[in-house]
Amino acid sequence: MTTTTLASPPVAAAAAANDEAHTSPLLSMTIGQMSRATGLSADTLRYYERLSLLAPRRDTGRRRHYGPQDLLALRFVAKMRATDMPLAGIRDYLALSAEGDHTAEARRALLAAHGERIRARLRASAEALELIEYKLQHFDELSRKMAIVTAGGAGCTVRRQPAEAAA
Repeated sequence: MTTTTLASPPVAAAAAANDEAHTSPLLSMTIGQMSRATGLSADTLRYYERLSLLAPRRDTGRRRHYGPQDLLALRFVAKMRATDMPLAGIRDYLALSAEGDHTAEARRALLAAHGERIRARLRASAEALELIEYKLQHFDELSRKMAIVTAGGAGCTVRRQPAEAAA
């Protein structure tokens, strides 16, 4: 089964806007150059293109050429992925961004919702960290007590009390 993927109109519009940035060879990168510039593999770049996160210009040989706008988009994608934003949410944001300033409120709402998810995760992480610190403190106290018993046992005989012997 052959599937043809067409760029959505917002992504196609972003690609058209990118064409001007791609006219200079100094502002155009191949997939390998973009991979090195971003630390993302070529496969990841192709995957992001299939998801309509990117729309690099293609030359007559169908080779991809990435411009400054693509680099900015990839930096945004990387930051949002680092915060576990779903790729669908990133795609929605980028599509809205390509439509222009009249989508500012919708983009703000997307980012505000994601920001709240991050804040909730940070609160949960802070609570988990508190528990970890409490447990570490407990283990430190236990280690100190064991060190005292071990140090005290070097030249001493520990005698058990009758109650301890029975237990």
